[in-house]
Amino acid sequence: MIQYVGSREIKSDTKGKRDMDESIIPKFKDFDILKDFEVFRDDIGGFKLPRFHELPDVGLYMDQVVSIIDKYFKVLDRDDDKPIITSSMINNYVKLGIIPPPVRKRYGADHLAYLIMICLLKQVLSMSEITLLIGGYGEELGEKYDKFCSLQEKVFTDLDISDTADPLSLSMLALTTKLYAQKLIKIQLDAIREETAKIASAREEAKKSEEEKAAKEEKKGAKGEEKNTERHEKHRAKDEKDKPSED
Repeated sequence: MIQYVGSREIKSDTKGKRDMDESIIPKFKDFDILKDFEVFRDDIGGFKLPRFHELPDVGLYMDQVVSIIDKYFKVLDRDDDKPIITSSMINNYVKLGIIPPPVRKRYGADHLAYLIMICLLKQVLSMSEITLLIGGYGEELGEKYDKFCSLQEKVFTDLDISDTADPLSLSMLALTTKLYAQKLIKIQLDAIREETAKIASAREEAKKSEEEKAAKEEKKGAKGEEKNTERHEKHRAKDEKDKPSED
C-alpha cells in the first residue's frame, strides 16, 4: 500500500508498519495548503449562528430539523464523515430529558436552540456536562441561547491562529481549555450537589420536627382527654353517692 504525504511517497506493509525516515515528514507549515487554511480560518472567524428570534418556529418534522441543523454547521468542514446530528441522536436527547419532547412529532425554536448548543458543545464535552451547562427548560431559554451565540462569535473571532501554527500545539491548547472547562463544571456540579443535600437535609429536619410536634400535641390531647374522662367519672360517682335514697 502506498500513502502520500505532500509530494513524498511512503510505503507500508499490510500490517500498517511504515518504512520511512521520520525526518522526511513535512511540518504543517511546509505544506502548500496555507491558502486553504486561511479560507477556513476566515470562515470560522465569520461563523454566526441565528439568534433565537430567527429560528423557525412553525412546527418542523424530524427530517427538516436534521437538514436545518446540518446546514447551520456546514462551515465547520468536518472530515470524519459523521453527521453532526441524526434522528436517533435527537430521540436519545429527548429520552434522556436533555431537550423537551416534540409536540405531536413536531419541533420548534426551543428544540432547535437546544440542539444547536448541544451540537457545538458535544465536540469537547460529555452529555452529562452539557446537560449541566444548558439544562433546565424555562422562559429564559431565548436569552440563554442568544448569550451562547454571542460568546461563540466572540471566541471564534478573537482566537488568533497564525499561519505557522502546528496541529500538535493547537491540540495541546484544545486539551488545556477542555480540562479547565471540565474542572469548572465539576466544581459547579459539586456545589449544586452540596446545596441540594443541604436543602434535602433541612426539609427532612423540618419534617421530623413537625412530626415530633404533632406527636406531642396528640399525646397532650390524649392526656387531656384522659383527665377529662377521669374527672367526669369522679363527678358521676360523687353524684351517685350524694343522690338521696328512695327509701
